[in-house]
Amino acid sequence: MATTQLVTLRIAVIADAPVERDGLTGQVTDALKIDPVEVRGIIEELIARSR
Repeated sequence: MATTQLVTLRIAVIADAPVERDGLTGQVTDALKIDPVEVRGIIEELIARSR
C-alpha cells in the first residue's frame, strides 16, 4: 500500500467522528502537499477496495 493511501486511512481512522470526503481530501492534501484531485482518486480507490 502506498504512503498516500496509508496517510489517508490513518486520518480517517483516528477521526473522532465520521469524515466527509471533502474534509478528508483537505486534510490529506494539507498533510502531504499533493493535488486534491489525486487525493480524491485515492479515496475513491480505497472505498472501492472496501466493497
